[in-house]
Amino acid sequence: MHKTIFYCFILFVFSCSTPHKIATPKNSELNIAFGSCNDVKNPNLLWDDIIEKNPSNWIWLGDNIYGNEKDLTVFTSNYAKLLADTGYQKLQHFANIEGIWDDGDYGPNNGGRDYVYKDSTKNMLMQFLGVGEDDERRKRGGIYYSKTIQQNNLAVKIIFLDTRYFRDSLIYLKDSIIPNIAGDMLGNNQWNWFANELKNNESDLTIIANGVQVLATGHRFEKWSNFPTAKKRLFQLLQTYPPKKMFFISGDRHVGEISLTNLEGFNYPIIDVTSSSLTNPWSKPRVEYNSMRKGQLVYPINFGLIKINKKNRETKVTVSLEGDEGKVYEMIVF
Repeated sequence: MHKTIFYCFILFVFSCSTPHKIATPKNSELNIAFGSCNDVKNPNLLWDDIIEKNPSNWIWLGDNIYGNEKDLTVFTSNYAKLLADTGYQKLQHFANIEGIWDDGDYGPNNGGRDYVYKDSTKNMLMQFLGVGEDDERRKRGGIYYSKTIQQNNLAVKIIFLDTRYFRDSLIYLKDSIIPNIAGDMLGNNQWNWFANELKNNESDLTIIANGVQVLATGHRFEKWSNFPTAKKRLFQLLQTYPPKKMFFISGDRHVGEISLTNLEGFNYPIIDVTSSSLTNPWSKPRVEYNSMRKGQLVYPINFGLIKINKKNRETKVTVSLEGDEGKVYEMIVF
């Protein structure tokens, strides 16, 4: 009798003093939405569709509004119109807002580093995005930065590249842009920063966001291929410091598409998902060559949706181009 009580007491003490292991979640899911080319003169019909997808983050890829390079009051008034949009206000309640710029909210059409008011338009974008005064973007040239989203056992790193503030001049032949062999896209400081971001990256998924298309080569408009030396340097850095899994997102084109290619050292394709436009797509479809395109060009208004699922140690990514009233135009899974 006394021994039984004693053993029960010992078991009670041991159970109270031994910490219980808390099970680590094995499954994580995350939705991120993105888009570009939002003209406040036209109604945005996609905010409700975006909100319905329950994104944790919304990513602006540039041309968030359209300003006037010679009249900066247009930037101010158009940002105010966007902030007053009830659909966008609802999105702000549901999602964290991140983003970069492109020429429409940077300054001149196809503008680069020579734009004289670029620090003024930068300050307007920082105010629009709610960037704090102590943020690193306030203390240096350009708007490049990174953001890591942690969801249970899932880590997603988003690297935002600035392809305007430091970019060298374009070279034109009649109305077409042709390669600037020696030209640069990012500038030395941003290249060094980008290398460190890749070198110290342990994330399950890396998303590289920038304004212009990375992979496409066929069209005569803006793209990384207009600066082939810079594009080569971009891919060499990825090969030197390969992420576990990565892809690009881009805007600018007023048409959507998914491009992919292979890169030595990667056991999955390199993908660039272009989402454009939120409000003003091409006036009519036209043929445009892109040997790397998967699927079809997306002509109607569209946004991008990234669905990330990590089960145990495997991370599955689904990226789609979606439209009004639940339409899904293109999709890729990797």
